[in-house]
Amino acid sequence: MALLQETLAEARALVELHGRCHRQDEVRGLNSRQIDERFEKESDEAKRFAYGIAKEIKDEQELTVLILAHYDVRQTASKM
Repeated sequence: MALLQETLAEARALVELHGRCHRQDEVRGLNSRQIDERFEKESDEAKRFAYGIAKEIKDEQELTVLILAHYDVRQTASKM
């Protein structure tokens, strides 16, 4: 799961940075250090986004397991 989160975060950051860097007026005057700093900031934001999505998925999976376990217990009890 962590690898997937990292991959999602980096991919999103790259896409966003790529789009922003192609706007000439926004990139004009930035040196490589500033571009690196901007990329790191975008990567951090993308990681927070990816971790949020992963948490939502995990919470939904845990809820599904609880529902299925409850359903199984009810099915077992009704057979007795």
